[in-house]
Formats: sequence, structure tokens, C-alpha cells
Amino acid sequence: IPYRRNSRFTGRKDLLESIKRICSHNDHTRIALHGLGGSGKTQIALEYAYQCVSEIDCHVFWVQGSGVLKFIEGFKAIAQHVRIPLASAEMEQEELLSSIK
Repeated sequence: IPYRRNSRFTGRKDLLESIKRICSHNDHTRIALHGLGGSGKTQIALEYAYQCVSEIDCHVFWVQGSGVLKFIEGFKAIAQHVRIPLASAEMEQEELLSSIK
């Protein structure tokens, strides 16, 4: 997780519980947080990630979504971390992302 836990995070308990409830029904659930910049999406994601890591045996992979290149770099880092071999440098981006997913 690229950021430290926010010791001043408060509120949003209902939202965090909703996310936990959704994720508890499936091992590979994806959640998208969306909203205006500065509305707290990153802080909610961080708090959820830190709670999951401390409560259950799970892995948290953080991928930057600020652009395609950052997104692909994040997926490549995941592949390296979990030892997924990448076929070749010529692998198409879509194939690369699909194989890591």
C-alpha cells in the first residue's frame, strides 16, 4: 500500500461496512469508488485496505489509475510480486493485463 494509514480517518463506517459486505460474497470482487476530486476516495480505499490486511488473510495490490502507463506498470509489478511470468516484451497490453488479472 503506497500510503500510510490516516490516523485521523473518521466516519464513513456505513460505506466501509457496505464494501465489506459486497466483498465477502465473492473472493474476487472489484469495487470502484468514484466522485469529485477531494471527496475522500483514496482515504476510503486506504482505510478499507488497512482493515482487510489486519482482519483477514488477504493480499492488497494498489494500482495507480492516473493513466494507462501507470496502470500497466502497476500490473507488471503485481505480476513480478506473485511470480507470474510475462511471455515477452512484445505481448499486447490487453493480453498482459488479462493474464495478470
